[in-house]
Amino acid sequence: CGIFGISKKKISNEDYKKIINDVDLYVEHNQKRGSDTFGLSFKLENKIVLYKANEKPSIAIKKNNYKDFLNNNIKQNLSSNLLLIGQTRLVTNGSKFSYYNNQPLQTKNIVGVHNGIFTNLEENEDIEKTKNYESYDVKSDSLIFFENLSKISERSDFIKDLYNYLKTIIGNYSVAFFLKNENKIFLSSNCGSLYYFKKNNFFTFASEKKIINDYLRNSSLSDDNSTENEKINKCLNEIVIFDLNKDELTKLN
Repeated sequence: CGIFGISKKKISNEDYKKIINDVDLYVEHNQKRGSDTFGLSFKLENKIVLYKANEKPSIAIKKNNYKDFLNNNIKQNLSSNLLLIGQTRLVTNGSKFSYYNNQPLQTKNIVGVHNGIFTNLEENEDIEKTKNYESYDVKSDSLIFFENLSKISERSDFIKDLYNYLKTIIGNYSVAFFLKNENKIFLSSNCGSLYYFKKNNFFTFASEKKIINDYLRNSSLSDDNSTENEKINKCLNEIVIFDLNKDELTKLN
């Protein structure tokens, strides 16, 4: 799978076409990592909106329902800040025909995306159907992960409990998510398939350094179209938190 995200301060309705251009760029560069489904989530000032399609991403972004989604939810509702996450999915666990399994995944408190596979997360290990990972009514490992994380987010020391929870995970993962009540993007990976770039009031992440490089060359939102590799950081065995309101980046090992 390919996961990606963009965040920027001081966005206006005039930036609408720039946002569409940048999402299209990420779809183009991420589709090689996953072409089964496509999804986006925007955190707007007063609401969170999601779009999901169980078809090839490059086809999905040309459909009228995708354009209607953007026009109805994004074009007239851009606030001063932009925060979005997305995924192009290669299905390995959980049917692509289930809306709830397709990403981004929305739980009570969290919206997130995941690349990889969790091998110790099962809906019910005693029920044989959970072994049929393509079954329509089986929760994906990603959904179970974010449901657990949503419960953890209600505890008094979320960061500490998040760190401890991640240590219990078996498998390879790269995750990105935001809490519904905060303008922050959280990143974590135990395999290194997650990179991020920050300069001035702009932040972005993706599954590969090359993808970010290729994206930055033609980005309309970034003020820096440089492709210097040293500016792109790998997220590995740490939690990276980007605070949009403060325009601050925190790394926790």
